Amino acid sequence: MLPSPLVESAQTLASDSPVLFGIIAILALVATVSVVRFAISLAIRLAVIAAIGLGALLAVGYLG
Repeated sequence: MLPSPLVESAQTLASDSPVLFGIIAILALVATVSVVRFAISLAIRLAVIAAIGLGALLAVGYLG
């Protein structure tokens, strides 16, 4: 099985310039963590907004 061009280039970069490869790997990790934190934060905000809206509808009497 032949490696994909991306794997091949990553292996070449890792062997030729391990410091640059490490920096790129750290930046990719930081970006991934940031995206996951944003997604979780957005989900929590939407859940709170939905709960407030549902509570308001219940208080007014539309749902109960």
